[in-house]
Amino acid sequence: MSDEIRSKGKRTSLLVRRPDLTVEAFRKHWAGPHAAIATSMPRIARYTQNRVEGVVWIAPGNHEPYKADGIVELEFESEQAMAEAGKSESVRRLLPEDEPRFMSAITLCQVPAGAQQIRPGNTKVMVAARLADGRDIMDLFDVLATAKPLEVSVDPVLGAAHRDVLAYEKEEPHAFATLWFEPERSLAGVFGPTSEWQKAASQCLTRGTAWLIHPLPIMNG
Repeated sequence: MSDEIRSKGKRTSLLVRRPDLTVEAFRKHWAGPHAAIATSMPRIARYTQNRVEGVVWIAPGNHEPYKADGIVELEFESEQAMAEAGKSESVRRLLPEDEPRFMSAITLCQVPAGAQQIRPGNTKVMVAARLADGRDIMDLFDVLATAKPLEVSVDPVLGAAHRDVLAYEKEEPHAFATLWFEPERSLAGVFGPTSEWQKAASQCLTRGTAWLIHPLPIMNG
């Protein structure tokens, strides 16, 4: 388990594509016109579009899984830079106008620390997790450790926002986690119904989803 990489300002967002668009069309617009708007914001430190390749785990129980076709990791040089970007035309007008063109839902979360976004040659898994009453982030670390990843980091969610014209998660995650595995590691064995992960997670999390990710670096300063 590695130390977290401290980020000076970061947003992690869950994106759901419009149902009338193919996955390919969603990704093309996201990496093209939408990325061009996002990167017009000044003082971006790192920006990764995490393409969801599949769901590898859903928390057991009666809660709906978190939904995503993509997960944004967008970091700024400082908290002041992030606040200034929030006042820019890109954030106030251009991004909200563009989002309905390719997505049906977005949940924007602010987090205090940035996980390593790119690790070439390794398999990336991202988790959105909501903790059970009485559980905290250190309990989540214990759950993550049962997966035996090469590296893991956790970004606690400080707050969430949404767009009025798009759907969003009414119950945002308490944290996002990133896990890295050897490329040959069987994720079915890691997250399967009889795994140590499942046993630990069922006692700690009330809601959660883990996705296999293909990270696309847009800016990796």
